[in-house]
Amino acid sequence: MNTLTGKTALVTGASRGIGRASALALAHAGAQVLVHYSSGGQEADAVVDEIRRGGGKAEKLAADLAAPTGPHQLARRVRDIIGGRLDILVANAGISKAAAIEDTTVEDFDAQFAVNVRAPYFLVQQLLPVMCQGSSIILLSSLAAHASVGTLSAYAATKGAIDTLVKHFAAALGERGIRVNAVAPGVVPTDMSSFAKTDAGREFTLSMQAIKRMAQPEDIGAAVAFLGLRPRPLDYRRYLAGGRRVEALRPLAAMPVGGFFSKITYGAIMKLYQSASSPNSRRVRIFLAEKGITVNLIPVNLGAREQFNDDYRAINPRLQVPTLVLDDGTSIAEVPAIWRYLDETHPGTPLLGSSAKERALIHMWERRVELDGFAAVMEAVRNTVPGLKNRALSGPHDYEQIPALAERSLLRVKHFYADMEERLGQTPFVAGKAFSVADITALVTVDFAAGGIKLPLPDGCPALKRWYETINKRPSIGA
Repeated sequence: MNTLTGKTALVTGASRGIGRASALALAHAGAQVLVHYSSGGQEADAVVDEIRRGGGKAEKLAADLAAPTGPHQLARRVRDIIGGRLDILVANAGISKAAAIEDTTVEDFDAQFAVNVRAPYFLVQQLLPVMCQGSSIILLSSLAAHASVGTLSAYAATKGAIDTLVKHFAAALGERGIRVNAVAPGVVPTDMSSFAKTDAGREFTLSMQAIKRMAQPEDIGAAVAFLGLRPRPLDYRRYLAGGRRVEALRPLAAMPVGGFFSKITYGAIMKLYQSASSPNSRRVRIFLAEKGITVNLIPVNLGAREQFNDDYRAINPRLQVPTLVLDDGTSIAEVPAIWRYLDETHPGTPLLGSSAKERALIHMWERRVELDGFAAVMEAVRNTVPGLKNRALSGPHDYEQIPALAERSLLRVKHFYADMEERLGQTPFVAGKAFSVADITALVTVDFAAGGIKLPLPDGCPALKRWYETINKRPSIGA
């Protein structure tokens, strides 16, 4: 079944290797393919001829992507041919130069970044006017970005940059309905990986494989074609990688590739419905910034009562912000629940702790800060602010304000400051020796109290002020 019939695709570096296999796979699925090449004109002719013999449509395009204007020139030619829409862009063209660190020249370093990073970046930029809802961008990364091969340090750095671009492109373009994916092959026998064609290379490569089978260009081409297909809604970013460990966050039954793909990581760009004026939203934004997690931030105007709209009610029936919406449509509310999900799916910076003892202590202190400080400020605000009349408690039900509670809340906040002064006189951070979610909630509480109930940090709290100044130096605090 030609599932890409009527679609157009551009594959860079398509005259041989993985690019050739990708062009053939896309053509086999029904797409019209633009075969880009730099120097392999005869090989490009052969690819075009093979596609046409199979009943497909193809044209070749030459461009020097190492030149600063190369991506711009290629994009102009593509737009002239296709008219108003490009459905699939496969940025495959790449070069590699193996050399020890001390032997790497500036010229070789710059050349690899020019072709492997600068070219795909500006090609995406120049083709965005013809990429629309449902279009797909596929960037070729490499497991070299996550391995330690001393002679490939410059090349590996370019592929690490590609991984970063995928994340940022996906965040920026997901709202337009443009999918951004990365395919990161391991060792594949191509002209770029000539070592894999030797007996020693094959033996070394197979020694790292759980399934003793070396990946072929056709395997990667099949994965590229699969990613070119229109997936289910909200699935805007995937990362397919060949490696030695078997890890799968979710089965992918439709993967039309061989056993070479032993690691599949889903990384769909999630959505966080939040408000700039919401302290709870800020707690999550700081957490995201500390962990380096990219999500689509969807603003909810609380002043305009957008949280009461039917559309938002369908996302969170309790009408609260923030709400994290996963790629499968699941909604997660309540800040600790959002933190826990993000921490377990993005291990790394241990904001919730890295051992049973740390996790327990951080949970204990964060809970104390939330109940004694944050909740006290919230109680005062909700029971006094005119705009929150009948909204003394958050949630789907209305509750009358009780102004007298605000007086007690002010006393609670003063006691909170005193307790934090005592605690931070003993330890640099709220839960111990390291920054954690307890510090996030405490920082947001202090700022919330200063702005919401006009109760800033009091004089005579040197430890608390020292901590506050230290925390505010973290880049994440401005999130």
